[in-house]
Amino acid sequence: MGSYGNGLMRIQDEEQQFFRTAEGLVDDFVTELAIWEDKLLIGTQNGVSILPLQQENPRAVAVNGSVIHRDGANVSGFLIQDGQAYFSTYSRGVFRIDKSPEGYTAVPLHNMHRIYSLFSHQGHIYVATEEELLVYDAANFIEADAQPKARLAAPILWQFFADQSGELYAASWGIHQNNGGLMRITPDAVERVERYDWPSRNFKTGQYDPRHGRFILGSLTDGLYIVPEKSFLRTFPLQAGGRRVKGLALLNDSLYTLQDQGLQWSEGFLDARQFKAFQRSAYSEALQQEIMRTPSLFALDANTPAEEVVFYRIEATAEHLLIATNIGLFQLGPDGKFASYLPLHTYHFAALPAGGILEANPYGGIRYLPDFRLSTSRYYPEEEPETPTFITDISQRGGTTYLASIFSGVFRYTLDEGPTPLRSKLPEVALRLKRIRALPNGQLLLGTESGEVFWVAETGTDSLQLLQHFPATQLQGNGIQYLDAYEDLLLIGTEKGLHVIEGERQRFISGTSDKTESFYPYFRSEHRVYMGGDASFFELDLKNFKEQKNSPLRISITAFTHEQEDLFPEAYSWFALADQEYALASGQNNLSISFTAIDHPHPQYLRYSYRLDGAEAWKPLGERQTINLSNLQSGQYNLELLTIDLLSGTEETLTVLRFSIASPFYQRWWFILGLVLTFSGITAFIYQKRAEILKNRTKLEREVLIHRLDALKNQMNPHFTFNVLNTLLYFIIGGKKQEAADMLGNFAACCEPP
Repeated sequence: MGSYGNGLMRIQDEEQQFFRTAEGLVDDFVTELAIWEDKLLIGTQNGVSILPLQQENPRAVAVNGSVIHRDGANVSGFLIQDGQAYFSTYSRGVFRIDKSPEGYTAVPLHNMHRIYSLFSHQGHIYVATEEELLVYDAANFIEADAQPKARLAAPILWQFFADQSGELYAASWGIHQNNGGLMRITPDAVERVERYDWPSRNFKTGQYDPRHGRFILGSLTDGLYIVPEKSFLRTFPLQAGGRRVKGLALLNDSLYTLQDQGLQWSEGFLDARQFKAFQRSAYSEALQQEIMRTPSLFALDANTPAEEVVFYRIEATAEHLLIATNIGLFQLGPDGKFASYLPLHTYHFAALPAGGILEANPYGGIRYLPDFRLSTSRYYPEEEPETPTFITDISQRGGTTYLASIFSGVFRYTLDEGPTPLRSKLPEVALRLKRIRALPNGQLLLGTESGEVFWVAETGTDSLQLLQHFPATQLQGNGIQYLDAYEDLLLIGTEKGLHVIEGERQRFISGTSDKTESFYPYFRSEHRVYMGGDASFFELDLKNFKEQKNSPLRISITAFTHEQEDLFPEAYSWFALADQEYALASGQNNLSISFTAIDHPHPQYLRYSYRLDGAEAWKPLGERQTINLSNLQSGQYNLELLTIDLLSGTEETLTVLRFSIASPFYQRWWFILGLVLTFSGITAFIYQKRAEILKNRTKLEREVLIHRLDALKNQMNPHFTFNVLNTLLYFIIGGKKQEAADMLGNFAACCEPP
């Protein structure tokens, strides 16, 4: 990597090595780098150095003749053509680098001034100057008198790159003019790519990423831009001071946006003061009398000042724009000129294909105006059971108009039949409607105030049949703002963004990474959907959106900590933890794990869930990329991450981390075995001691008994012996032999020595 002031840095096996003037560079201000065979060409603001890449301790050498220490010697580009190296300088021309035994020499080739870049592509050499791009045949470029085959007017082109098809592009910055941007190079012209609406046009560097099919552009003031080559989304910021888009309409290929402040289109802007001025000029006594004669008009204050004008909605007819405000309904031409005014205060209206307008009184019935006049209008009073009230939305299909009521469900209206309620066996929640859309195939989309969507079909019995139900839990956001269908796509818009449903696949796009941005009106013209936001509006190309391929998903662990202490810091490579199993100590069981999606083109659309055991339920993270795990038990863990890509409608499960937590010492086998052996030893010792004590006690008791017997023997006197013998004689004389024998035995036992 080259720096402008600090030389060159080489990173190899995560080791850094610096090359500056002390290591042979001719200058520390590096401007260009290129590989030539096994050498690195280093362009600086004062000449060229060459660094051998295969040497163990390389040293840069200067190219003789390239260093002159004078303004204009800074290198602006390198070119490798047929094994030969060339370089360009800002004001000294183009040089060839020749090699000889004495070293490297710069040989002048073309004397040009103000060269900003040099590039070879498909047999042509491109030389970018201050005001034009010179195109040479590669075979003739090496000739000293070669002339360009084409001179193309162009802003300053700083870096060239080609896409997968070989089409050539360049990053441009005009320095003194705001004429830069992403440029496409054709054989005949250099043209700006206008499909991207970026706030910056000052691009100094650029590359094409073939893996994801996208451009990567570096700007001088606004950071890095990463955009797909086939952009499906364009952003259009509102003009200075513009706030919140209220409606969008297309007339004669011009897009009109109704905002809080007024009406904006490519050719102009009308603010509230101009609407008020036309209302004041059109409001007459005759018009006031007409208002008085017209029944059930929603209250309108004709004296509302311009500062309090509120814009409601916009709709286009074949020739005009209709704009509803709190001071009336305005009709404008495509040039923005006011055509007529109607003192009609309405939130919801529809221009009918047969001509005329159908409008709804917020607290009354509905009214049909065939010619933009109150006097010829036909009113359907709210007292009639067939008349819908509290209308929230109106949609049309052919000559039939459908109305959604917050309390009464769905109504059909035709000029011949008037309003007709459509019976339904749908759940009651499906009758509290906020949005309705009539599809060309005889079906309807219904959006409820609770954020649910019902896809229904109209039957021949003035009733509705449910086809599919989309619960609010399946959608991003809380309120349904838009319902539509395009080819095989079902479109559901909320304040968070647009859902694109194709069969079982559901995709979501918000148009912005700003989570505070809300989307209000939506409008579709053919395959383009326009979404109005707080500070800008967006154009979604459904064809390009359908062609978007799934982006490969790679997840890297960026932080693995225990109680805010880094674990295994040596295992990180380029800020990512190596994919291996990690062994943790028994006390390391309060973990924090951070991760990121690597090289994903739309990371803002990724939603995550995790689990530690395959049998566990997924724990949602949303957009958070940090997992906190507390009080983990010892054991083996596989951390799985479920990633849902809202933009592509796909999901993927990855094992992102494998680790184990050691058991505490008191749960180890050797500790348990030792504990068992110790307990067994203690038990055996206690048993042995107790047996010994019992044995000694028995011996002692026997000795005590013997001593007692001895004492008794010693205490036996002649009187005792005399009495025993007399008793014995008595038993013998009396013939009691057994009693005599027993007594003699007892006496003998008494006299037995111990």
